[in-house]
Amino acid sequence: MAALVQKHQHRFAPGYNVQLRSIRLNLDPVKAVHRPCFFYAALFAMDCLGKILLHLSMSDRTAAYRSKVRRHRVRSNPKVTYWYRPGRTSSDSSDQAPLPVVFVHGLGAGITPYLKFVWKVARATSQTAPLYLIELPHVSMRFHEHAPTIPETTRELDAALREHGHRRAVFVGHSLGSAVVAGMCRWSRKRVAAVVLIDPICFLLHLPAVAYQFVHRPPTRANERFVSFFASRELFISRFISRSFHWYHSCMWADDLPAGDMSTVYLSQNDLLVPSKQVDRYLERQGVQRQMMPLDHAQFLFAHQWETTVAKDVAERALYHGNRRSVAHAVVY
Repeated sequence: MAALVQKHQHRFAPGYNVQLRSIRLNLDPVKAVHRPCFFYAALFAMDCLGKILLHLSMSDRTAAYRSKVRRHRVRSNPKVTYWYRPGRTSSDSSDQAPLPVVFVHGLGAGITPYLKFVWKVARATSQTAPLYLIELPHVSMRFHEHAPTIPETTRELDAALREHGHRRAVFVGHSLGSAVVAGMCRWSRKRVAAVVLIDPICFLLHLPAVAYQFVHRPPTRANERFVSFFASRELFISRFISRSFHWYHSCMWADDLPAGDMSTVYLSQNDLLVPSKQVDRYLERQGVQRQMMPLDHAQFLFAHQWETTVAKDVAERALYHGNRRSVAHAVVY
């Protein structure tokens, strides 16, 4: 405190201001709103339907090559699960084969809302790139209390890549999924060939914006009420954010990203959770490639052109080993 006073030449008045309250995510009470059993039953049914669609849309039934997407558990930690689909190549580990794509979803309803996006990525690579879809059930509105830390998840993803014979991969993270990608960039950097982040919460986490806007902000607008009911105040998501989310594990600095043009950050201009303008200025100063989408948080999933643009970016990095042949703005297949 003395150093701050000396540096900024500011003198604090004596006394205590009762209007000033700190945000202590891991110490403040868990804020949750009751949901009826029917709510979770409907989500379970939607998740089952999503897994069926995943099998149907991602399985290759050609005579020359047969492959199905399968659910796996990391052997060292059976709580970490992921879906894996091998690429349509003779050898995934060859130097000429496309890089695998590792996708980590955000808060909400799990993998199901992202199936169309994942299908676009697979289609853009002609299904030649192996796909890993990482499950985070503790933030998917399920009866799931176990929440592995970011370092634990990083170790398990490293083990999963080794198990399938992949040395490096293209990592894609949306919203909270960017925190897992941040962990890979910090603790398993050798596995990271390229990074694509969408609506990332991992930047500038030392500032109060994300914590306040997700946990403490009173909802007034329709989109804020939607996020509050379906995410912020859901029991298991709220418990994770209030007890298991550690900003110092989840944060990412520009120096952590792969060098050069091996990374792209997609920000939403009207993001109600991420301080996108501040993040954009920070990344601009650090020379990081970024795109500003005229959308709200997670709206790229409902904006066909931007969803296609991001999928094309991911596919090109997988096909050309981290590089992009072109920078496309909202190209429609």
